[in-house]
Parts: sequence; C-alpha cells; structure tokens
Amino acid sequence: MSSKSSIINYITLILAIVTIGSVFYTIYFKLNKIYVVLFLVLTIIFSLLSRKVNERETNLSKKDREEIERSLKEIRKIEKNDK
Repeated sequence: MSSKSSIINYITLILAIVTIGSVFYTIYFKLNKIYVVLFLVLTIIFSLLSRKVNERETNLSKKDREEIERSLKEIRKIEKNDK
C-alpha cells in the first residue's frame, strides 16, 4: 500500500470514529443533528475514495496481465510436452 492510500484509510477510520462519537454526543446532549450528518457524508466520501484508490493499486495493468497470460501459455506447452 502506498502512503497515499494509507493516509486516506486513516482519515476514513478517524472520520468513522468521530461520526460515532458525535452520534452519542448528540443523543446525550440533544443537540442539532447537522454535525452528525456532515461527518457521515464526509466519512462516506472518504470511504468511496479509499476504496477506489485501493482497488486501483491492487489491479494489474494491461502489460502485467499480458505477461501472465504469456507465462501461462509457456507453462501449458511445457506440461503438454512432458506428458
């Protein structure tokens, strides 16, 4: 994982904790719910961003996939010749 994805993951985690804390704080003191909604929206946005960054880092590039396919073909040829 790169530092960019780690930072986004930590921000998402912190926002989730703050959101849960603000829910309890709002319930206990009967305050306006706008802060809870704001934190929830920010958490969702960072969660989606985090998922997108992590997915992009874990997917193989087209060049990598072609290299794997070529290697698999070579392995299959070798196995076929051994039988």
